[in-house]
Amino acid sequence: MSRASTADLRRVDEIVRSLQTVRDGDGPGLREIVPAVHALLDGDVSGAYGFAPRDEGLSVEFIWTRGYDARAYGADLDQVIRRTPRFAHWDPFRPERRQRNRVVELNQLPDNEGIRWLSTRHRVLHKVQLRVLLCEGESLLAWFGVLRDGAYGAREHAILRRLVEPLRRRALLDRHLALAPGAMQLLGVAMDAIGAPAYLLRGGGIVHANAAGQAVLASNRAATLESLRAHLAAQAEGGFTLTRHTAPGVREHVLAIQARPPSDPGPRAAALAARWGLTDAQWRVLEIVATGASNKAAAAAARCAEGTIEFHLTAILAKAGCDSRAALVARFWREG
Repeated sequence: MSRASTADLRRVDEIVRSLQTVRDGDGPGLREIVPAVHALLDGDVSGAYGFAPRDEGLSVEFIWTRGYDARAYGADLDQVIRRTPRFAHWDPFRPERRQRNRVVELNQLPDNEGIRWLSTRHRVLHKVQLRVLLCEGESLLAWFGVLRDGAYGAREHAILRRLVEPLRRRALLDRHLALAPGAMQLLGVAMDAIGAPAYLLRGGGIVHANAAGQAVLASNRAATLESLRAHLAAQAEGGFTLTRHTAPGVREHVLAIQARPPSDPGPRAAALAARWGLTDAQWRVLEIVATGASNKAAAAAARCAEGTIEFHLTAILAKAGCDSRAALVARFWREG
């Protein structure tokens, strides 16, 4: 089959814009986008689902489908995941590194009684799946994919690969928004929990910056504003992740999160480690956390348990005299 056409790419761009836009009253972004991807990839059944920890296992947290009954499939999937330590070809507790955020085509289910029962019951046993495990660090955000009779071609693979990162970002945003009803009204508070520099923009101007963002603005306001406006006008790539919010009668707002630190954190971490009397392990954690990495992502980078990151971060905050992660990151980039 041929590769993605110009018309395909235009449709992909529309889907990406939809994923990057949050409107009051909308449901979760993945739920809204499943039908569009289902049609674009010619699926027989399509969907997205995620798990939440419960007791010592997992349970289905959400499921959005096209082509089959989400409620019935979700109930059966919940039964399977509770008694099956490994789901299909991947570990739902901690997906393998080679599985994370990669497009995979599967045409044969493993010899697993629970999975075969589920697939037979919902008439997808012999269908081929094209899917991606959307992850933040080692943590699964969502399974997203399509199933149909017959293999997929270069076109379908290319389309889904283009959607992986926008889908991952929206899955992460959906998770954050689900944690706090009315989260858009509390966005300013939530921004202060983001380690990376973040800005709320309206009409091309900054209406709020978190602590890390304020530190960057204090050091080089003109260049930061220029970069933000270039991204808003789509004249630059890579520096910021943009999420747009629209509501009836309200001017569009854009949340811009710096995609990478304003400079190499290494030299700053070394200087501050000496100044604050950090151990070598604390020095390494500080260097990772300063980039805006979550505890899970930091644990993966440092090859240690998430609890170890939390332990070291508590010690770093005490030695630095900071009362929050955001304050620590702001001080890091201001003083290093």
